[in-house]
Amino acid sequence: MYGTEWCPNCQAQKRAFGKSFRFVAYQNCDANPQLCEVRGIDGYPTWILKDGTVLRGYQELTLLAERTGCTLD
Repeated sequence: MYGTEWCPNCQAQKRAFGKSFRFVAYQNCDANPQLCEVRGIDGYPTWILKDGTVLRGYQELTLLAERTGCTLD
């Protein structure tokens, strides 16, 4: 997930994951703007899945689980 600390949707996404957010490969675009620019990130949050699919905005955990093969407890 690419996001920023000031983005309300990013904060909501982090809250939805709770303690499990530590397993998310998170890139803070405030701390690393060059990486986000190279990746073409123009909104937050942005998810880039391993298959190259780009999802923009807040995503429901069920959709992320389905698209990534992860399970929800």
